[in-house]
Amino acid sequence: MLAAGTLNADEPRDLDLPLKERFFIQPLAPAQAAQRAKESAKDIVGVKELIDKKAWPYVQMDLRLKAEYLRYDLNTVISAKPKDEKKSLKDLTGKLFQDISNLDHAAKIKSTPEAEKYYTATVSSLNTVLSKLG
Repeated sequence: MLAAGTLNADEPRDLDLPLKERFFIQPLAPAQAAQRAKESAKDIVGVKELIDKKAWPYVQMDLRLKAEYLRYDLNTVISAKPKDEKKSLKDLTGKLFQDISNLDHAAKIKSTPEAEKYYTATVSSLNTVLSKLG
């Protein structure tokens, strides 16, 4: 099976199309997007060993890559939810991505205490968001 989100990566691109029409992350059904979001979340949780090794550039690269898939998939799942659930989910995902951004900044300034603090906050936010997705 091909990596999630790269289903047509080997196909040529029409560079004359607007960027949104040649977007490289494939739209998935909400159930599949939720599954890929859970996989991305596992990878984000796996950043802990890189923090322990103080491999800061790798922490940043992994966070940024997985956070983009996560953001895209969470938006897909949230858009399929009933209107009354959307607001709370959007607030929770906003907090999650703020925590991820703070963790990224801690890696940028190479601060282990801050990275540990924001890693804990990120994992907590991730668990909250994933539990609400069902």
